[in-house]
Amino acid sequence: GWAALHSAMADRSRVSIFFKSSPFGSLNHSHADQNSFVVYAHGKVLAMDSGYYDAYNTPHWRDWYKQTRAHNAVTFDGGKGQTLGADGLGSKLHGGNITKFVTSAEYDLVVGDATAAYGGQLTTAKRTLIYLKPATLLIIDQLASTQPRRWEWNLHTAAPLLSVGQNYQLSLGDVEMCAQIASAHTL
Repeated sequence: GWAALHSAMADRSRVSIFFKSSPFGSLNHSHADQNSFVVYAHGKVLAMDSGYYDAYNTPHWRDWYKQTRAHNAVTFDGGKGQTLGADGLGSKLHGGNITKFVTSAEYDLVVGDATAAYGGQLTTAKRTLIYLKPATLLIIDQLASTQPRRWEWNLHTAAPLLSVGQNYQLSLGDVEMCAQIASAHTL
């Protein structure tokens, strides 16, 4: 349920991307974060999970920390995301699955299917990450629903993002991350 993509394992200032699409769903210590990712580069956290663990089953834990919207994953219609089960504590029934993984000197590719994680709210929730080494990440989301949805692409960072239209930039000292959203549909 995890894939780790690295620019160069021996380089301590490498770029590392971690992707989750786990068959264990949101059960126990897991979160409702299938098809989510985090990015580190040159010793800095560029894209991260948000929130903090304060204690088990607190309002912050239930309403943010374990929720899809607290991670770099897709939500819809105002923050709706993956299910945490009937009791809200987590569910193994609503997991993800890594369906493809390819690695080479030039690129890494991973595909995750998180359709089941959304508990029937979506008919397709697939994400493909293509890491073009050493410093380009392409993310392709394939999303479908039987009813119209307003899709939300969550990206949490350690500092504010500067935005101009569909372009975003993060600067952390000498490390930068630039993002561009390319979509056939208005987001």
